[in-house]
Amino acid sequence: MNEKTAASPLAAPSVSQLFDSAVTLQRETKLDEAERLYLQFLRRTLDYPHAWTNLGALLRSRGLYPQSIAAHRRALRLSPGLGSARRNLANALADHGCFEEAERRRRELHEAEPSDLAILRDLCAALRGLGRDDEVIALIGAAETRLPDLGECLLQRALSHLMKGNYRQGFADYEIRHAGNEVNLPKNAP
Repeated sequence: MNEKTAASPLAAPSVSQLFDSAVTLQRETKLDEAERLYLQFLRRTLDYPHAWTNLGALLRSRGLYPQSIAAHRRALRLSPGLGSARRNLANALADHGCFEEAERRRRELHEAEPSDLAILRDLCAALRGLGRDDEVIALIGAAETRLPDLGECLLQRALSHLMKGNYRQGFADYEIRHAGNEVNLPKNAP
């Protein structure tokens, strides 16, 4: 083996190693290190949409919404149908208060996947942000006829009913908060 083919302990990590390490660090919430590796990766491979949307998600978790939105848009320019980038962009837009675009994007996602409860929940949250509580109530009502367990979607309908002063329906739906992660009761609570 000559010097050119021998592996050096100081050799730069491969592009795939950079990406894999960044993903692992992001999952471990070591965000500074993950961001550093994503940026190294993207300096070497600018056209990889998954890295752009992962970086965007990381930036969103830090509250850097304009940067997050820009990263997700870059991912979508590279791969317009990339589902994770489409969902991540809608989430970043909603967090940044861009409810109109978030609602439009979430509606497109819902039309493509009408049985996906997370997309329905997020669409309803965007509609609530726009004050369109009647639409939330109608959407959840229509979904109830075709989907057996709406889970957290009922919380969105509950909040819409409560905003409209429909307290009986609102509080009935609001009971779903105990099934998810919305309320943490003490261990000994009945």
